Amino acid sequence: MTSTNWLWDKNMSEEQAIIILKDEKHPDFFRIAATLLSRNNSAREVFAKYLDSLEFYKNWLAIKREMRKDNWNLPRIEYWQAIHEKVKEKYPNIPLRKEKSEMSKLSKIIGTKLKEEREKNKLTQVQFAKKMEISQQMLSRIEKGQENISINSLQKVASRLGLKVNIALTK
Repeated sequence: MTSTNWLWDKNMSEEQAIIILKDEKHPDFFRIAATLLSRNNSAREVFAKYLDSLEFYKNWLAIKREMRKDNWNLPRIEYWQAIHEKVKEKYPNIPLRKEKSEMSKLSKIIGTKLKEEREKNKLTQVQFAKKMEISQQMLSRIEKGQENISINSLQKVASRLGLKVNIALTK
């Protein structure tokens, strides 16, 4: 995809978008960054022309959340998640802006349980990911607790493993 086409439905020039992408505090930063990443599959071009790799690294969780608003972006999210893992190596001492730490603990518990059940069913990650219609990389991140899974997706996974989801809210 050429760089000039990614703003085809936005009412702004490429120069305006670049200005927004230089300022993570701009109210449109996450929306424009999500649009850029959902429409461009060249990390080299994105980082050279539009978005600083450090800003991408620090703000990836919020950009990803914005991208998830459109289901068509799922393949692009997987691609940029892999790019994020590579960029992380470049910034080993810079912490990622964390979101809900409790969610991370819960994601880890759910991921561990799903992995145990997948292995009980003697399925590889590749086999199970194919059944789930997700990539093996996404399944791996879910099992490691690195990816939040929606309740609907959890229900789908559980039913394909012959399980039921039981959620209890307690004090």
